[in-house]
Amino acid sequence: MMNMNPTQCNELSAEHDERTKWHNDDLRDAQRLDEAWAWLCESRKTAPANADIWHLRQRWPACREAFLRKLQSGEHHLSPMLVVGTRRQVMWPAEDALALKWVALSITPSIPVHEKCEHVKGHGGGRSSVRRISQSLTENGYRWVCRTDIKGYYGAINKKTLLLQLREHITHPAYLTILTQYIHYSVEEGGEFYTPAKGIARGCALSPLMGALHLWAVDNYFAHQHKIYYGRYMDDFVILTYSRWQLRKQVKQLNKYLASLGFEKHPDKTFIGKVSRGFDWLGAWLTDKGVVGIAPRALTNHREKVRRLYEQTRHWSKTKQARRVSDYRARWKIWGAMVGLLSSAPSYALIEVIRPGGADATWRVPVNITIPGTTATGSNSARNSLAAPAHVARTDTAPYRSVCMRDPNDQPMTKTSDGFYGIPLGPDLVVGISGTMTGSTQYTTGLVTGSATLADSGLTVSQTYPQPLCPWAAPTLSASSPLVEVSPATMSYPSTFIGSVFIHAGPNAVAGTYNVPPLVFAKFNAWGSTPTVPLPLPSTVSVVSTSCTVNIDTPTVQFGQIDAAVASGQLMRVQQSTITTSCTSVDDGGSGTNRVSVTLSAQGTVGDVSNSLALQDASNTVKMANIFGLIGNRPAGQCTPDVNNFDFVGTPFDLGTVGVGSTGTILTWSLCSNGTGALGIGHASAVLTVSWP
Repeated sequence: MMNMNPTQCNELSAEHDERTKWHNDDLRDAQRLDEAWAWLCESRKTAPANADIWHLRQRWPACREAFLRKLQSGEHHLSPMLVVGTRRQVMWPAEDALALKWVALSITPSIPVHEKCEHVKGHGGGRSSVRRISQSLTENGYRWVCRTDIKGYYGAINKKTLLLQLREHITHPAYLTILTQYIHYSVEEGGEFYTPAKGIARGCALSPLMGALHLWAVDNYFAHQHKIYYGRYMDDFVILTYSRWQLRKQVKQLNKYLASLGFEKHPDKTFIGKVSRGFDWLGAWLTDKGVVGIAPRALTNHREKVRRLYEQTRHWSKTKQARRVSDYRARWKIWGAMVGLLSSAPSYALIEVIRPGGADATWRVPVNITIPGTTATGSNSARNSLAAPAHVARTDTAPYRSVCMRDPNDQPMTKTSDGFYGIPLGPDLVVGISGTMTGSTQYTTGLVTGSATLADSGLTVSQTYPQPLCPWAAPTLSASSPLVEVSPATMSYPSTFIGSVFIHAGPNAVAGTYNVPPLVFAKFNAWGSTPTVPLPLPSTVSVVSTSCTVNIDTPTVQFGQIDAAVASGQLMRVQQSTITTSCTSVDDGGSGTNRVSVTLSAQGTVGDVSNSLALQDASNTVKMANIFGLIGNRPAGQCTPDVNNFDFVGTPFDLGTVGVGSTGTILTWSLCSNGTGALGIGHASAVLTVSWP
């Protein structure tokens, strides 16, 4: 038996505790690396075939342990960022992105992030930020606002200041080694290396955390100011006050903080004034009434993005191009629907555009609505068989009676020519719903739950309790059933609607702008006001006709110096132009081709031969030669009219069909002798017109 004195016991205990700590740290580091690896694989799953992520994934099982040891020992060295893609994006190599994510996961618990910094994970995100501001405006009555952001925030961060801030909270040498390299990053392009004097890299797992830490003092100061609202999302700031004097004081202090850190406000994204004038925050438009719609700048950016997508994908097949644009529009509409659901208005002020007969003939957003159970008191109510506990109705028709929307009494329904069912908005144009709604009614005889499943074409699964007058409802009593009294306990049960709301233009829809009625999901209530939730719908919808622009690459054709001493009808010179028709929308007349026919006509002084344009002298008295215009690539030229030759008296000639995107057509110009042998500088002019239905 070995005897140990107290000092030896304490030393052994301390050694054991230290070994346990090392073991736990190793486990945590390994877990964080596995989490970072899963993140990297997901974020780069669509990388091109030659990307370094695929090589790393292939050898990862064999190199994982060695990579972890390099990270823990601080021996991992970051490579320069690379410029990739046609849009010249800058990104970290796969190994470095993995290392930075590992560090981000490791230091997050140690980095102070203020609750007023709303872009960081766990702080609610953009939707919660918009909701909080909207609620503050409607409940607290703030009258003045400063909404601004920092000009080039990440690119203007002082490296030395940020590193000092990190060292106040991070002591682990391995973490600091990688963080220092991250802050003093470099970029490599074509063998040239560039290390920015200030700023940090964006598009990295560490960037949001660094952005939050760097302005912690600003967040903390304004969070402790009385009688104001303050919020920050990345580099966007909003301050709400009751008076102009308060706002001036807070703006002055914000300017001091930003100047001390080397920042300046973005002049084009700063608004200081009355809340009632409206301001944008994260794409939402807010006034003293809260969220009232989507910000104009967000709408402009959306339309510009759609236009760029069409241009970037102009070489794709029409089907692939339409799918790419439609996918983006669908994602944007989900965000737009979120703004609409936060709005205090019954619908958000968005003009949506749809195209009959094409990939964009249907506008659709998902809905997932629950009206929670509430309490109600009072006597039992005589049951109206139309009073459904779950139904969709329009609220702009008087009177709204809290019962189902009857067809045709309250609202006649219709179907488009291609089978979509809903409320008619215009010729072959409807707003409709699809999905499943459920609701419950507590009768004096017991609880009854009803449901209804609807498709774009209308009711496809019979209502649990059939009610022909109520196509957009889940009744709990059939039309033929005897009436039963309803208990106030009905209100304690939730009602749900999961599905989508859509606007569809059939092939025969007529171009124009149409109003969209406000729709709500509602629950019958005989003991108070009716609980309703607005469906996310635009205020108006535009059914577009063909919208195109036309451009010619060489509006002035130069034939150069030529020999005029040739026989009449002989070719002297050939030049070509390309006329490009770029369309943002087309009306194919319901053919389903997503293409429209276009024609070309020309007006000018006719030459000596029919279908030709006269080349004249400076006085316009002598016709020196004839010019023939041909549709198509005819480099050999031609001095006799044929079916591809267009005249100059305004007759329309077929150019084929065009779709959304850009379509080029080659025009061949043939300069032909008329036998006069006239010398000098000649000129000719004509007006070309491209037309479509």
